[in-house]
Amino acid sequence: MRFENGTDPAAIKDELLMSEGALRFKKTGALVGRSVLVAVASSSVIALLFIFYYIIRDAVPFFQLEGIREFLTSTRWYPSREDAEFGALAIFIGSGLVTLGAIAVAVPMGVLAALCLSDILPFNLRQIAKPIIEMLAAIPSVVYGFFALVVFAPLMQRQGGGLLAVGMWLVLAPIAVLAAAVSSDALSSRFEGKRKMLARAATGVAIGAIFAVLLLRLNGFLSGLSIVSGTNALNASIILGIMALPTIVSVSEDALGAVGRDLREGSY
Repeated sequence: MRFENGTDPAAIKDELLMSEGALRFKKTGALVGRSVLVAVASSSVIALLFIFYYIIRDAVPFFQLEGIREFLTSTRWYPSREDAEFGALAIFIGSGLVTLGAIAVAVPMGVLAALCLSDILPFNLRQIAKPIIEMLAAIPSVVYGFFALVVFAPLMQRQGGGLLAVGMWLVLAPIAVLAAAVSSDALSSRFEGKRKMLARAATGVAIGAIFAVLLLRLNGFLSGLSIVSGTNALNASIILGIMALPTIVSVSEDALGAVGRDLREGSY
């Protein structure tokens, strides 16, 4: 039972039974606890504000001297020369390419892995596979960078085309199978009975054959590529995509798990 203002009678009774000193001590402890929590929560914000302050403070004289136009539009970055140049356009473009490449690597593989964990693998295997995938997030980024520079870059330089072809099959082949299945279901929906089954099989085979031809042609093109240097945007994109996989798999698997069973069965 509570009063109209929401106050609990038991809490009022406890306060009345407390001595004045105990009540003051309780309120002081609560105030100190709240203050500590607010201070801890605010420390990260304050640190971030200080970082922004020092960056802006040191950057303003540079932009006053060099101008922001050259910084944003020039591709010449030679800060150690006597007549130093600070064009960051190439850095921006490279960062964008690496980000897009990492998305292209991580999103299809992550979503498909989450779909496999959520709906395909048995429960016992899922309990083993998911922690292994999530353990990738515990590996420090410097380890990924060292692996990319020392191991993956020379391998890509020697067998870059073959690696690209294998990666293409791993990423695009499952997508092609799913696309063929969905397309065949959509195209055969106007038929009924045995005609529907025959139409689904025929359209599935036809669409699958088209995808297979396209993938084989792409495989031939990628296999013939030669990569001059292994330290390139493709290397960084692949490694960054692998780094992002645990997060994408975990978020996608949780999202799929939140979908109700009725909606899942209705989508088939």
